[in-house]
Amino acid sequence: ISATYGASAGATVFVPELWSKGVLSYFEKPTTFLSLADTSLSGLVKQQGDTIHIPKMAAHTATATTPQAITALSDATIAYHSNDDTETKLTINKLAYSAHIISDVAKIQASPEMFNMYVQGMGYAIRQDVENFCGDLFASGTIGNMIESTITTTDNKFVLADLETLVQLMYTNGANPRDGFVMVVSPELAAHFMTITAFTSADFANTIATAAPGGNASVAQFGVMGGMPVYVSDRFTAGGTANTIVGAVFKPDNLKLAYQVEPNVVSGYSVDHLGTKVAAYVAYGATIVDEGQVFGITNP
Repeated sequence: ISATYGASAGATVFVPELWSKGVLSYFEKPTTFLSLADTSLSGLVKQQGDTIHIPKMAAHTATATTPQAITALSDATIAYHSNDDTETKLTINKLAYSAHIISDVAKIQASPEMFNMYVQGMGYAIRQDVENFCGDLFASGTIGNMIESTITTTDNKFVLADLETLVQLMYTNGANPRDGFVMVVSPELAAHFMTITAFTSADFANTIATAAPGGNASVAQFGVMGGMPVYVSDRFTAGGTANTIVGAVFKPDNLKLAYQVEPNVVSGYSVDHLGTKVAAYVAYGATIVDEGQVFGITNP
């Protein structure tokens, strides 16, 4: 850094490319929900637009007929599905930033250790804001809109009988646990998983690996339960009241995250503070497309 941007190279001004790259490298460090979320819709709102209308396709039933009968059908007699499916709106209504006033920006840029302290702090700060927002869509969601699976005995104690209840509930609602579903639970629930043989035994559990169900394959999974990768998030708390959501089972593509502005860094000199104002920010929005396809794990 010092050879290119430092004082020895005559650098006396803020170098935005250097800071943007540094912040982005820390913003991309793995966290649970951001690594699972589907970000494929970001291109629809890049630099413009603030709402994405996502159709919620209703379950359709195929029309049974025969090859002989279908050749006799006209366009007027073919049964078409309704076009009035409901929708979910993903609104870009969140902006997170982290800002500093730096008295000697050239000196900071010339020192890798000091520079990394600043970009690490800013990158982690704005990433954690996005992570918390996505996590709270589940942890602070309305359990009445989800399919509830209640722990049978003690708060924050998930036993084998609870797994049996959850798996049965999923199959009853047409969901195959191995069909791309993931389980995200509170730290307390994760700790209690260690007492379940079906979780810890090599006869049942797969080797801990890297997740790849959603937008970013960068978060290490905690293990496997009922064929589903298990992840941990502190957005789920160890609440002691009934219906407290302590975990969720969902398909990652059900969590949509869109960036209108990906992590960016801006600056300006402040005469009042005799320093350079530096800010990293991100503009985004996120939503659960269909809460009816989320299985919420709750305390009794």
